[in-house]
Amino acid sequence: MRKIFFITFIFFTSFVYSYGSFEQFLSTEKSEFEGFKNEVDKEFYDYLKTSWEEFKAFSAMKRDEKPKIKTPPVVWKEQKKMSVEKPMNIVNKTATFNNIAITDNTYDKETKIKKSEQENSNFVDNKKDENLFFDIDLKRYSNISLIENPINGKKIAEVWKILATKDYDALVKDILVNGRRVNLDDWGYFKVVKQTTEKIYPEDYNSKILLAWYILSKLGYDVKLGYNDDYVYILLPAKQQIYGAQFFVFENVRYYIIWHNGKIINKLYSYSGSHPDARNTFTFKIEPLRVQRPLNSKELEFDYSGRKYSFNLYYDAFNVDFYKDFPQTDLSVYKNADVSTKIAESVVEGLKNILSGRSETEAVNIILRFVQKAFAYKTDQEQFGYEKYLLPDETVYYPYSDCEDRSIIFSYLVKKILGLEVVLLEYPGHIATGVKFNEDVKGDKVLYGGKVYVVCDPTYINADIGMAMPQFKKVNPKIIFLKRVDKREMRIKIQI
Repeated sequence: MRKIFFITFIFFTSFVYSYGSFEQFLSTEKSEFEGFKNEVDKEFYDYLKTSWEEFKAFSAMKRDEKPKIKTPPVVWKEQKKMSVEKPMNIVNKTATFNNIAITDNTYDKETKIKKSEQENSNFVDNKKDENLFFDIDLKRYSNISLIENPINGKKIAEVWKILATKDYDALVKDILVNGRRVNLDDWGYFKVVKQTTEKIYPEDYNSKILLAWYILSKLGYDVKLGYNDDYVYILLPAKQQIYGAQFFVFENVRYYIIWHNGKIINKLYSYSGSHPDARNTFTFKIEPLRVQRPLNSKELEFDYSGRKYSFNLYYDAFNVDFYKDFPQTDLSVYKNADVSTKIAESVVEGLKNILSGRSETEAVNIILRFVQKAFAYKTDQEQFGYEKYLLPDETVYYPYSDCEDRSIIFSYLVKKILGLEVVLLEYPGHIATGVKFNEDVKGDKVLYGGKVYVVCDPTYINADIGMAMPQFKKVNPKIIFLKRVDKREMRIKIQI
């Protein structure tokens, strides 16, 4: 008992000076600690004091590391003629949902961008703070260290007690109320909590992790805390597979580390249970945010049928920054992302003359040629040093993109502009797309579930619809589905 009291005493003395005197500190702490704000927090505190055990870390999962195409192949006129005359039908009997990895990202400062007029909207103004969606008064929250090394379970339990008996629930409420106002999804809440705790503890890694653990738990998320001698880590489960992140298994559920100090972890001490009110599993999806921000534009050019075209394509730099550290998750998350309608609108504006009066197939061919030739190609390894899927805004922003990035933005544009159903086709080391047309189209196709999807490859330069790369003509691709678009909900319409 003496030993436990001594540890607690040393831990609490770091807070003393903010109260003016040690006697005042003890009096305040005693009155607060005698009664938690709710019984659940007290039960969790009691649980944390005795329930720590050692867990083994599992290595980060990786997707197929087959090398991607270094240089995109180019179709010549003779190849086009052969492809049309001798189409290849590819039948896919089984569908597989595939995933991919993403880690932290840096942007290319040499990329030339220019500010456009701020988009008119009724969304929340985000100009006051570049890092947070909304203003929260953080000055009232102390930045005194929450814990000292070496770390142990009893010390962490006392941290929970400190946070649960002070006014941090007001901070939780501020985040929740404002988060609902701007339509935060799970990643948005995680991002805001991360940024908030980093502002309170800019230099204290362990304290910001501990505070984030508390806030996320009080927001209802099923997060755990792990520790070794020197550091603490947030562990969270996800409905999607997470790649590129170490994980731990609790009752057959994987809990990932997606925010840490870069250390390789062999084992941690943690607990099997969860806070009784923390039941939500993270769903990594990308939802439009009701946040007003300026748009940027980038001039792009391409040629089609002997004519050159040049126009500005808009993108949201806020989205580029917001998702730069988005976890490595399912490719379907990126396909289903609806992050910047302005991209599709600006493509329509730039192509409206050439698209006007065209057939459905030719309109897709034009969009296909635009994606093939307006964006410079480099693999993710060459550009970032690791595998990274890009959202449409990121594809426009960064100087280079590779096959899956082109396929994602092509799918996005075809879905938004024409309302056609699109799937991604995964070949070994390559991603292309399949489009379900409303008319019969010749060429390479994938048949699944009674539907015919025509191969459209945004990386195969000058390739028209129905042309698969030669090395993939006899390869059975995996299918990655996209949500069906209800044409009545389309925000962009063109006459074809």
